[in-house]
Order: sequence, then structure tokens, then C-alpha cells
Amino acid sequence: MSLSNIDLGILVLYVVAIISIGWMSAKKVKTLDDFATGGRQYTSFFITATLASSFIGGGFTTGLAEKAYTLGLIYVIALWGFSLKEILVAKFISPQMVKFPTAYSVGDIMGQLYGRRAKVFTGVSAFLVCAGILGAQLMAFGHICNVLLGISSQLGAFICALIVMAYSGSGGMRAVVANDTLHFCVLMVSLPLVFFFGVEAIGGFDKLYFYSTVNFSNNVPYSSIALVFFSFFFGETLVPPYVQRLLIGKTIKHTIRGNMASGVLSIPFFLMIGLIGVIALVMSPDLNPNLALPYVVLEVMPIGLKGFAVAGMMAIILSSADSFLNAASVSITHDVLTPMMPRLTEVQKLLISNVEMAKDWRTDRYLRKLEAMMIVADNQKTFLMSGTGDVIEPDDDVISIGSGGGFALAAAKGMLSVPDVTLDIEVIAKRSLEIAAEMCIYTNDQIIIETLS
Repeated sequence: MSLSNIDLGILVLYVVAIISIGWMSAKKVKTLDDFATGGRQYTSFFITATLASSFIGGGFTTGLAEKAYTLGLIYVIALWGFSLKEILVAKFISPQMVKFPTAYSVGDIMGQLYGRRAKVFTGVSAFLVCAGILGAQLMAFGHICNVLLGISSQLGAFICALIVMAYSGSGGMRAVVANDTLHFCVLMVSLPLVFFFGVEAIGGFDKLYFYSTVNFSNNVPYSSIALVFFSFFFGETLVPPYVQRLLIGKTIKHTIRGNMASGVLSIPFFLMIGLIGVIALVMSPDLNPNLALPYVVLEVMPIGLKGFAVAGMMAIILSSADSFLNAASVSITHDVLTPMMPRLTEVQKLLISNVEMAKDWRTDRYLRKLEAMMIVADNQKTFLMSGTGDVIEPDDDVISIGSGGGFALAAAKGMLSVPDVTLDIEVIAKRSLEIAAEMCIYTNDQIIIETLS
């Protein structure tokens, strides 16, 4: 069953919405802190939303429905190992993040604990893990597009990559959290709708209960389920995107509550996805198990809601893909490349800071209308910065701004150029300003001198 024009229109509007949200968020990204942690401003609700959206990827939805279809509902218990892990992270690991108030990534944490080499090694490992999982999410998106929209899997994966890069590439964590919150809300509405329509399609909860118990384990050894349970419990504790969610909270309490809520919420969510896999088994015993979830969506959802449900399935993939893309970019740039670059001198840092500030000043929507100048200096270098985006280093050691600045500059240069006379620099500065005050009605003679040692 194909999608109607109404359903396709809903999908298009959804894609436009997430790209627009990402671009609006990108305007607020000015620093690495904004890109990597969103400015550490998020309350527990947003942490719950972005964390839940991040780990509810293709493997925990279409993959879980497929496993429940073939192995039985017992596989849900294996995924509860992840739920238990998340609850324990909230209880024991989240409070420890107070020790890392400036960390941007898991590499930062390892670097502070074990040194620069550990940071670089962790960064490389994190990048490889994130790149691999990102590739898996793109393939899952392509598969869903092939089943639901009839386009090739490769084209679907390419479209997913373009969408994710369009909003998270420049918007960073701000765009990721904003869109993950939208994805989360869509998921929390669409998937329960799919479940309840599916229950109605097979004849009610009694029939669902019967087939769930009859096909509970399908002769799967309990030892295999226990192995998968502990793999999820131990294997995903420090996955980079999840660690990033420990660093974005407004306070530690918000971080703890957000992680705890996402862990608790995943328990019924995984059960619901598993039951949808059972519903697919009842509706079509000869179905390709990989199509369990999309099959139920296409068969039971009415027009309009079907488009909303498909948007929810796409949200599942996009929310994981954007998280792993952001974590991968932070890991390779901040944890690997930055430590390997030569260390900048204080003068070089000052120059770079000036250029970046001038660029922001010139491009900011409101500041660019401010026609002003600013002197920036340390005890070695002096720069003149203007609202037009200029950064000027004077040829000599004197610089001035303001209505009487030209008079003060001329007086100072005159005193410095007198042969065989060496005046104290503070004396020159004060006398130059006094001369400017005598000649310019906008310059007063109430002078305060600051000296950089």
C-alpha cells in the first residue's frame, strides 16, 4: 500500500520544519561550547527528549520489531539491559559530571583524567564508533524509504545524509536538541497510535496476549538473551552522544532527572515496539521480518495519520543520525586534531580572537549597525577593531580612538619623536590626553590610566 498525496505532503512539511529549525538554531552558534553542548542550558525535559531520541534508533525500533517477530517477545528483555544501564548512569555517573564543568566530549573527560594521549586515543575511537553507527542509521533510513516510498535504498540514505548535514552541520548541539525534541514529541504520539491501530486490526488485546505468550521465546536459549542483555548493559555506557547528554544540563539535577526519565521511559517503549513485531506476525506470518514495523504502519494507519506515523519512523533515524554526526565532528576536531596542532602563543591567540570578534561584529544582525571602534591590547600587541570588520595593527606603538583621538595621537607621536629625550610612557599618555582635552570640546580632562604589566 503506497502513501497518499496527503501523507506525502505531511512528510515534506516535516522535513522542511526540521531543516528550518536547524538553520534558526545555527544563528545562535558562536563558540565551540554552543556547537558541542548547546551552551549547557538545557532542563531535564530537553535532556530526556534528546537522549531518548538519540538511542531510539533503527536498531531499537525496526530491528527490535524484527527480533520480536522471529525470536519472540523475550528479546525485549534483552534490550531492557540498556534501560537498566541508563537508570544506573543517572544514579551513579551523572552526579560525577560536576567534576568536568568545561568538558565537551568523552575525550575531554579521559584527557582530564589520564592525559593528552588518552584524549587523542579516545577521540579516534569515538570518531570510528560514531561514523560506523551513523552509516548504519543512514542504511536504515534508506531501507525505510525503499519500503515506504518506493525509492532505492542508496538514494534514501543519501537524502538522509543531506537532511542531517543541512541542520546539524552548522547548528551543532543547539540544532540537534531542538530537532530531537520535535522528533521525540512525534515519536511519543505516532508509535502508540500505530500500536493501538494494530491491536484493533488483529482483534483486540486478548488476541495480542495469546500470541505474545505462545511465541514468547520461540525456543531461544535464555543464555543467549542474558548475553545480549549484558552486552547492552555494559557496551553502551560511554557511547559519545550519550556522554554529551551528560554535559549539556543547566544543572547536575537536570542532568540526573533527564537521564533517569529517559531510562524509565525506554522500558514501556521497547515493550511497545516488541508488541508491534508480534502484531506483524499475527497479520502476516510469511512476512519478511525486516519489514515488520513498516508493514504494520502501512496496513493499519488511515490516510493522514499514516503520513504522521511515517514521519515518526523517519524521526527515529534522523534523531540518532544527527546525534552521532555531532559527536563524531566534536571528537575528530576537538579531541584529535586540536591536541595535535602546535600550541599558539598568547599573541597569536589575541590576534585570532580579534579576527573572530570582528567577523561576528560585522555579520551580526544588530551589531553590524553599530559604527564604532575598539582598542584591544595586551602587554605585547595592540589592535584597532572596527564595526566594519577591520582589525588593524598600528605601525608604531601608539593608537587612539574617540572624537579627540587624532589630537592625542599627534601629541603622543610628537613626544615620542623628540631626539635624546625619554619620557615615561604614562606621562606621555596623560599629557597627550590633556592636550586633546584642550583642543576638542568632546574630550574632558578627567583621566584614568591603566597599565598592563
